[in-house]
Amino acid sequence: WGAFVLQASREVAALGPANYLRSPRVLAEWRVRRLLNALDSVHLLLVPLVPAVKACVATGALDPSLRPAVAPVAAALQLSLALRALQYVALNRSLGPLLVIIVEMFGDILSFVGLYAFILLGLCRRASTPLATSPGPARGPDTSP
Repeated sequence: WGAFVLQASREVAALGPANYLRSPRVLAEWRVRRLLNALDSVHLLLVPLVPAVKACVATGALDPSLRPAVAPVAAALQLSLALRALQYVALNRSLGPLLVIIVEMFGDILSFVGLYAFILLGLCRRASTPLATSPGPARGPDTSP
């Protein structure tokens, strides 16, 4: 934290406050912050909406065919909330290195999923190919007249 404040104060002193706020690094950080604020707004909208729709379906107020449509939204919401919560874990001094390890694990997981999909699709292709038909059981020499 102290190193960040020291670096930021040096940049502000070197560039001046107005030029520092227009620097590409600061603008990129604000774009990320705006994206995260939009994600938080979607969370605030959908978190109460998903249980409300499930309750309405359970009571019969809504068509039961909506239940399969709500499941992917709920799953995506849970994943995005979990990934967003990792940022709060980074604030804890003892859990910060754990976050670095988790982020590195995502790259390993994605490469494994790619390899797994490649092998699985290859096996599916082999399983869908018809086997060569054999001419039938082997017979002895033809002794017919």
